[in-house]
Amino acid sequence: MKLSRLIVILLAVIAIFAFFYPKYAGGPLCGPICPTRGLHNWQKPCIGLKLRENISDSYIDKCYGIAYGKPVCFGVPFDAEQMNDSKIDCTYPCNDQWVRSQCTQLEFLMYPDYKVDCFGLQKKCNWK
Repeated sequence: MKLSRLIVILLAVIAIFAFFYPKYAGGPLCGPICPTRGLHNWQKPCIGLKLRENISDSYIDKCYGIAYGKPVCFGVPFDAEQMNDSKIDCTYPCNDQWVRSQCTQLEFLMYPDYKVDCFGLQKKCNWK
């Protein structure tokens, strides 16, 4: 009887510890100063308490509870007219067909505030 009570208490303590152990739930994908275009940050939903931990010139979002689902990424696509962060695929720009087609024809994608090296992008994305 005492052994089963001890096991139940031990399992409850382990479950509470596992639930409240901090899990990563967001953070930057560049930095400390991000280029105006491209991926900027990611987030995951959190059931529980989500706190931002500042680290020198960056941050990490931690979830004290359950972080679930796939990460959602935010940034500015290369061809966007507005410079507002929006939801974009986390594999950007590797999965973007417009960027891929442009980089097969050009050495650089030029913007007023940004220059994309297509050779480096082809290597990073493993485009052949």
